[in-house]
Amino acid sequence: MPETPYPDYVQRMFAQAEAMITDPDYGPIEAAALCYEVLALFPNHAGAAALIHKALRAPSLIRDMRKSIGRHIDEWDDRPWQERRRLALSYRFLSRWESQDETYSLDKDEMWPADVRDMAEEGRHQLLQDYLLGQPRGAEVAWHIFTEAIRRTNDPGKMMFAVGYVYADQGYFAEAVEMLEGALAHNATPGAAQTEIRRLLAEVRWWRDNQERIPWIPPVGDGSARRFQRMMTRLDPEFAQSETAVAPILEHIPPDPDNLPNDFALPPLLSSELTATIAAHLGSTPTETAAGPVDWQYLDRIERGEVDITQLPEWAQYLLLELDNPEQEMAVLQYVLSLLANPDEEE
Repeated sequence: MPETPYPDYVQRMFAQAEAMITDPDYGPIEAAALCYEVLALFPNHAGAAALIHKALRAPSLIRDMRKSIGRHIDEWDDRPWQERRRLALSYRFLSRWESQDETYSLDKDEMWPADVRDMAEEGRHQLLQDYLLGQPRGAEVAWHIFTEAIRRTNDPGKMMFAVGYVYADQGYFAEAVEMLEGALAHNATPGAAQTEIRRLLAEVRWWRDNQERIPWIPPVGDGSARRFQRMMTRLDPEFAQSETAVAPILEHIPPDPDNLPNDFALPPLLSSELTATIAAHLGSTPTETAAGPVDWQYLDRIERGEVDITQLPEWAQYLLLELDNPEQEMAVLQYVLSLLANPDEEE
């Protein structure tokens, strides 16, 4: 089947994006942003989607992103909710979408419709409990609050857009796409608002479809947080043996009833038996990760204590020999191996 012909201006945009990847005045992030512009116009443009992958595989970008995310989350931290935080941070660092329409202000006091503002902010606070602390109940309650606020507000289009933006910002891309598609349906008349939504939707849809292929994010674990437990056993044995080593540190905090309508009801809790069954099935599902430019085997070697220091570059061997503090030695070894795992050359 022949490829869909695109207008000449789209072909020029595509060619410009390809050249920007290695252009020192622009770079891979700007190249990806231009591809999102193409996808906003033609969502099925396979070339633009593939070129974003090429841009994000630039070794310089991979190194910068690993360093940036590493300031927030250790690469050996395989607790389930940290995967979403890595995705959210990646999306946030790379997104070049900016609202050009005053209707869609990103100021939290203006982004929500005024008639459901307190309710919407309560939903956002609930979502943060899952994003920051791994409390699934927070995400469950947040969705219930958001959908109820959409039903009650006089401006459902604006509410869905704001919710979509919040979900994208915190790495919930599937939920973000659903909300943004709803917002687009409420703004069917061509104009600035529709252009804004289409551009953000193109970006978020790509992340939804490709979140398992971001090259600087470590492979997803099986849900047991085994690597986190083993590494913490070396660094802090007492913490590793505590009940909160893998489980969320804090219990779920219910929403403030003062911010919700009197007739609002929380969604029912899932039974402990059902949640355990779901967790068991998720944990037993093997994760297949496509080979990428980063050598993630270094995480396995550190976890198992199988690092052969004599195989490291001489400068690294001498550096480690100068250390007499085991904790410091472990931190330096992790840092050295993470650097050596980076891709060497521009592709």
